[in-house]
Amino acid sequence: MSEIQPTMTLRDGAVSVVQTLVDAGYRALWAGGCVRDQLLGRVPKDYDVATNATPDQVMACFERTIPVGVQFGVVRVLLGDHEYEIATFRVEGGYQDGRRPTTVRWAGARDDVMRRDFTINGLLFDPLDDSLHDFVGGQQDLKLRVIRAIGNPVDRFTEDKLRLLRAARFAARMDFEIERETWRALCHQASEISEVSVERIADELLRILTEAGSRRGLMLLAESGLGQAIAPELDWEQAANRFPAPSEGTGAQLARVKRDRAAGLANLLLHCDARSIDAFGKRMKLPRALVATCLDAVELLRELPAISSPSLADRKRARRRRGAAAAHAVSLDNRQAGAAEPSAWAAFRADAGRWDEAELTPALPLSGRELRAAGFQPGPAFKVALEALETYVLNAEEPVTADAAWAVVKPLLDA
Repeated sequence: MSEIQPTMTLRDGAVSVVQTLVDAGYRALWAGGCVRDQLLGRVPKDYDVATNATPDQVMACFERTIPVGVQFGVVRVLLGDHEYEIATFRVEGGYQDGRRPTTVRWAGARDDVMRRDFTINGLLFDPLDDSLHDFVGGQQDLKLRVIRAIGNPVDRFTEDKLRLLRAARFAARMDFEIERETWRALCHQASEISEVSVERIADELLRILTEAGSRRGLMLLAESGLGQAIAPELDWEQAANRFPAPSEGTGAQLARVKRDRAAGLANLLLHCDARSIDAFGKRMKLPRALVATCLDAVELLRELPAISSPSLADRKRARRRRGAAAAHAVSLDNRQAGAAEPSAWAAFRADAGRWDEAELTPALPLSGRELRAAGFQPGPAFKVALEALETYVLNAEEPVTADAAWAVVKPLLDA
């Protein structure tokens, strides 16, 4: 059994997983994205391990495991606070639902690589002797900055239609080109993305909207026909141009902080009405809270120009809206993209961080309880009076006294 070190890092644990399997007599290698990222000089966010050990043999080597996909040879191993996906070398066949194989057979390392999607994701690495195993030219394609399907691209996309979107996302995020035959197959099979579950499509789309290279990713969706297949009502090229073009080199671009999901979605749907945004969210089975925040951001951006001379209260109310942070990010994206924007957007951005929570949502000097105690009967006038009082408090530069508050609400209650 693998020993857990109190200060074990994610990488240390990944080395320990390999060492444990090797000590038990099996072959084990890091696989896929972690190898790619390491060669690109990036710190991997997770580590996957490929091995000739079967799922049962893997589970016998570790104390804490989760059999997430034993039928496909996949087991998750927990070491300390970290989690690792361990997959048995395999070949697959008889794909269904444009995603899942109907048959799985254990195989060797080379055969396992040949079933994977792109050459840059088909690299294997032995952390025990620092040796790279490249059966598909992935290292060369990393140097050439190319996304190339392993083997026949038509076959790779037919096996798993989600790879159509993943190709565009990888190309956008890493600022790579899609190899000619891979691109040709992608465009030819773009309409087949509809065979993939909307949840999977939505996940890839949100990644494109939030990772570096969003403009390029959306442009690839527009040019390939993937965008049309996903949401024909959207102008994908127009949406792409609302996102900033990368101005730094690839290394700096990859290090960017991710864009919030609500902001990315709001910029994509910026020219849609409320009904269309709601319909898109339902069709893509997006979380209700995400769609609600997106909708509020879009509505806020549209309302801002209508306030010709916003009062302090108007500005504070705008900054406390549910979609305020997303609206701020959308306005910033559009400015960086060189798009013309209403002056109200710039003023809204300038207010960011100006007030704390207590200033945005102040406690009022009077409440409905005081109004009832003074002999006023609850009714519609209460709401009008208290809203007017809040406006007065939000506009005030100094604390509002009870006398001043009564001077605001009493005429409205007496009317």
